[in-house]
Amino acid sequence: MTEEEIKDKLRKMLSSTKRANECGLSNNDFNEDIDTLSGALGLLDKKDKKIEELEEENKFLRKMAEE
Repeated sequence: MTEEEIKDKLRKMLSSTKRANECGLSNNDFNEDIDTLSGALGLLDKKDKKIEELEEENKFLRKMAEE
């Protein structure tokens, strides 16, 4: 399973858990699950953003080294 597939599954789980919670089909554990899923997705998104920033910096540094 790819990272993108995992993120998609986490988003679906988060959405389902939130809907169940809104409909009153949950217990107190759902709030913790929502926080955990949101946190995991946030960390993955933060990591992806940092990787993109480092890739851009790498491109810049390579270009500077070629000059």
